[in-house]
Amino acid sequence: MDSTNNTFTEYSIPAAEELVQNHFGLKATCEHLVGYSEQNFKVTTEQGDRYILKISLDETDLQEYDFQHKLFVHLKSKRQASPTVVLSTSGLAYATIADNPSKQFARLLTWQEGKVLGRINRRPPSICRSIGTITAQNTTALQDFEHPFARRFFSWNSDDALWAQTHINHFEGKRKHWINEVLLRYEEMLPKIKKLKKSVIHNDINENNILYDLDHFNPIATSLIDYGDAIYTSRINNLAIALAYLFQYEEDILKITEHVLSGYQEVLDIDSEEFDCLFDLICIRLVISLVHAAQAKIENPDNTYTQSSVEGCWKALERLLDCGQRKFYLFTQLSTGRIVPTFEQFHKQLPQLQVNIKDLLAEDHRSSIHAIDLGLDSDFVPHKEDPYYEETFRINMNRVQQKYPDSFLVGGYGEIRDFYTTNAYKVNGLEGDVYRTKHLGIDIWLPEGTVLYTPWTSTVKMVSRSNDHKDYGTLVVLEHSISDVVFYSLYGHLSMSTFEELTVGQGFEAGEPFAKLGTYEENGHWNPHVHVQLILDLMECTDNFDGVARPDQWNIMSQICPDPGLIFRDLHVSSSSSLVDDLMKKRQKVLGYGLSVSYDDPLHMVKGDGVYLIDEHGQKFLDTVNNVAHVGHENFAVVQAAQAQMATLNTNTRYLHPLVLDYAERLKATFPESLSVLHFTNSGSEANELALRMAKTYTQRENILAIEFAYHGNSQATIDISSYKFNAKGGAGQPEHTFLLDLPDALRRKYGGREDSATMYIEDALSYIRNLINQGHTIAAFIHEGILSCGGQIVLPKGYLKAIYQAIREQGGVVIADEVQVGFGRVGKHFWSFELQDVVPDIVVMGKPIGNGHPLGAVICTESIAHAFNNGMEYFNTFGGNPVSAAVGRAVLKEIQERGLQQNALEVGLYLKKGLLALQQKFVSIADIRGEGLFLGIEFLDEDQHPDAKITSFIANAMRKRSILMSTDGPDHNVLKIKPPIVFTKDHADHLLSNLEDLLLIIS
Repeated sequence: MDSTNNTFTEYSIPAAEELVQNHFGLKATCEHLVGYSEQNFKVTTEQGDRYILKISLDETDLQEYDFQHKLFVHLKSKRQASPTVVLSTSGLAYATIADNPSKQFARLLTWQEGKVLGRINRRPPSICRSIGTITAQNTTALQDFEHPFARRFFSWNSDDALWAQTHINHFEGKRKHWINEVLLRYEEMLPKIKKLKKSVIHNDINENNILYDLDHFNPIATSLIDYGDAIYTSRINNLAIALAYLFQYEEDILKITEHVLSGYQEVLDIDSEEFDCLFDLICIRLVISLVHAAQAKIENPDNTYTQSSVEGCWKALERLLDCGQRKFYLFTQLSTGRIVPTFEQFHKQLPQLQVNIKDLLAEDHRSSIHAIDLGLDSDFVPHKEDPYYEETFRINMNRVQQKYPDSFLVGGYGEIRDFYTTNAYKVNGLEGDVYRTKHLGIDIWLPEGTVLYTPWTSTVKMVSRSNDHKDYGTLVVLEHSISDVVFYSLYGHLSMSTFEELTVGQGFEAGEPFAKLGTYEENGHWNPHVHVQLILDLMECTDNFDGVARPDQWNIMSQICPDPGLIFRDLHVSSSSSLVDDLMKKRQKVLGYGLSVSYDDPLHMVKGDGVYLIDEHGQKFLDTVNNVAHVGHENFAVVQAAQAQMATLNTNTRYLHPLVLDYAERLKATFPESLSVLHFTNSGSEANELALRMAKTYTQRENILAIEFAYHGNSQATIDISSYKFNAKGGAGQPEHTFLLDLPDALRRKYGGREDSATMYIEDALSYIRNLINQGHTIAAFIHEGILSCGGQIVLPKGYLKAIYQAIREQGGVVIADEVQVGFGRVGKHFWSFELQDVVPDIVVMGKPIGNGHPLGAVICTESIAHAFNNGMEYFNTFGGNPVSAAVGRAVLKEIQERGLQQNALEVGLYLKKGLLALQQKFVSIADIRGEGLFLGIEFLDEDQHPDAKITSFIANAMRKRSILMSTDGPDHNVLKIKPPIVFTKDHADHLLSNLEDLLLIIS
């Protein structure tokens, strides 16, 4: 053992093990745990029983041990999870282990099962709600517990925090200002705090004292440990402390509070006085932590543990102060269903407050309104990459105005808009990025310079200016006080002259002009209009106020900023959207019963944007599985090509058209010279069907050789060669003319795990082919993917295709490469996946990415096969290869080649794979990382090396909650597949990797 000072001894592991045996009669092994005022060890006996050993490192009052012992007994009587004190060999609740000038003591407590919350990076809603629940349960259980030691002075007691005022000079700059601001507010609130309900509380509900459930598929906090700071104080401090520590790790403090309160109030009501003080008690706890850390750094600068939470505390304090007490108070009130009296009074007096739109726009001749749909799926709004976006928008608006000359054109309240899916409106939510997309006001399109008149007696409360693109430009907020009701009206996108002429405090009588609309250059770069918003509480805002809200906070923000149509009688234009449940019911009635949806919690997608899909709430989901949108969802060049050709000509394939031929020549140039004749289809399934016809016609044979668990399409002929379908539920089994090679899985199955697996799979395949021929089963074609997708992203063994190609051709068959999933540069190293094995097939099939979502497929073959197929039966496909499809296909090809997207797939794929391999080193559940470019697979096995479909499904669904789309595959559904649009970047890869790691931390 090593002495750390002249008074107390710090124990080594061997010394701790000796202590446990000598004083508690247990032969056990010890391992270090973190501790603050005590040295802690995890103790495991030879029988597997576990305990925690706590050794004092400071002055100890034996009353404290009695206090904790009786507290644990009390908690047990309330059926609360808590440790039990193990008596020493002397029959006491502690052991005296050193007789120095101050005695040193040790205690042994039973171990509590669970994982420590501090080991994970994120706090999902289920954790937050359950922390609220166990905090309330703990508070309730201890409210009738008394002990003299609980009423001691304790510097960690938030009810006695004025001592911190004498230490404010430990800080400087803005941080000193924050500390001083909190302490001043606290001193003002102290008379209220002293009157709050009191009880003994845990008083230290932080990430290292919370255990969460071992059931990783629904992680919830289950119990608390370490009652060393328990004290008699305001009972609401238990909640305030839990929130203070949660705020250190998550930016989304209002959503955290909402979830925690929902769990807390299931057990214990919060009274209005406690709500009034909650914000200040959270702040003062953070200040206490920071002052203690500052003192500890001076007294013991080498102790890094005392500084471990400092930066987190500063972040939490900054977040709270940025939010402000009023906003925090309103959100906590409204999220718990409480009524705000001032809001209630506004609605009661509403008839006396109502006006008409003409009271705002007195000089305008129009007499009615016409609603403009600016929602996510509106065809009124141009593509965001359109270089003439503003001009197109203006033309669209003018066209509607000409059609409705006597109407105001109005955009609706509550509308979800694509304008707001940019990073400027992004916040870091509990489970992923959240976008403020829901419109809190009403927009009225008017000529620049239009004069606005105040409908009520008004005082200028706010006038501000932002030159940022797509911000307010000039913003004005007016305060109105009518019949003892105070409310506010906001007007955005105003002129520079309005900003220069108005001053805060300036008054206007009803009917007076107060502002003008700005030009495009001065109104935030919008087509001229005014944003009108009703506000019932400014929440201490002085220079700005949000005009759009997060959809997941709409229930709160819509009460703070109700529909302006409530007060402008003739301006009620609200937006509505289809609910997922309603869509599911309709889908089940009208669509095929065998058509499933992705995820346990289905998604309603309404828009695409590069590597993202956007749901009906305007929330963006990183798409890692949609290899159809090869060059990005709604790629502007592709959309533009389709629109232009659709507006010119679309006809069947019996007419000559140079665009079709130009595209065919460009596509043909990506292949080896021997592949020279193209046939166009409408899908990959149709292309595979055609390839099979070609092979059978050319060879005059019927038998097809495929690979086990492959999938080649949804037509009958392609189902018949896809064991992924015909051997699955509902399948008819293996057809007479289909033969299968074993899935060449290097990890599992027949030769999985063997160093010579490649050789063995190749030898088996060749032996199988020889046996088929010997039995008279000559083969028309061997069909394969370059990497087996439904087989679980299986990379074929080196030399595998070359050996089989030779064997098939020697017996007179042909080879079909199915590039529907992995073609067009996705594998990075080559444009086509068959090139990975240095082979040239006789027929190549294309689909999915070829049209970026447009119905297009193709088959390319050798001249000899094309001649044989031209046997008198015409191949005619009405729309396969029509001018519109050719325009789309050419645009896709040009995007890949001109933007270097194959190289991007290589570089980002290597970067992502390296990150995944690093995760494999950390987590034993990851059995394999495989694939090429941006076509990768992650295979999960359990501790017995069996396929773990449960974990794989959990991750896919949990990632969906984090706004990342992933999907499972493989024969055992235990493989996560990654095949995003190939515009995927390293930043997207980092986002994917960090979220994967966080989930794996939770479940490992």
